[in-house]
Amino acid sequence: MFARAWEIASTFFDTFNENLSEYEPTTVIAGTIAVTLFLQQTYQCYQYWDTKQIKRNLVDKSVQFLIQVPIIGSKVKAEIDKEVMTILASVKKEVDEQRAEWKAIETLSEEGLSDEQILEPV
Repeated sequence: MFARAWEIASTFFDTFNENLSEYEPTTVIAGTIAVTLFLQQTYQCYQYWDTKQIKRNLVDKSVQFLIQVPIIGSKVKAEIDKEVMTILASVKKEVDEQRAEWKAIETLSEEGLSDEQILEPV
């Protein structure tokens, strides 16, 4: 296995040497510096990836897969539904409390409402 890796590396460097033999050493050095800077910038971009989004996508795909598994899929779906209903119930409660404080406008005058009347509930 090591011999095969050595053979591949040797072939790569031989090809690399043959392809660069026509260039001046300064051109090769300038190209090496440019490639190095490019790789550094690419790595910096990689470091700033939104890993939360990547993790979220991974979790979403995992949950989708688990739902499709025959034995545990229904249990996973039931657990997810239970959590969603709990969250929706709390949101509904908050919305109902805020709606109770709103004062409905029974009729609109032909002139409309003044700015003060519109902003009063807020």
